[in-house]
Amino acid sequence: MKASTLILCVISCGFFLQVSTEEGRRLADQLGAPFFETSAVVRQCVDDVFHGIVREIRRKEHEELVQAEKQAKKKLRKKRMHALFNRLNFFKRRTNVSDNDT
Repeated sequence: MKASTLILCVISCGFFLQVSTEEGRRLADQLGAPFFETSAVVRQCVDDVFHGIVREIRRKEHEELVQAEKQAKKKLRKKRMHALFNRLNFFKRRTNVSDNDT
C-alpha cells in the first residue's frame, strides 16, 4: 500500500477566514503535515505550496527506498546464513550409525 502525502493549505478569501491560522497550524501539527496559508488573489505562497508538495513526495519516496534497501539487505543476510548452514550440514538430520549397520 502506498503512503499518501498530506499538506494542509488554508486558502484565504480576501479578509474572511473560516478557520484561523492558529487552528490550521494546530491541525497540521496533529497530522504531521506542513502548513501553508495562501491567497490565490494576491498569489501569496502558491509556489511554496507546490514546492512543499514536491518536497513531501520526494521525502516519502526516499523513506520507501531506504525501507526497501533494509528489507533487501535482511533478505540477503538470511539467504547467506542459510547457504552457510547448508554447507556445514548444520540443520540436516544426522543418521544414526547403529541404524545403518543392521
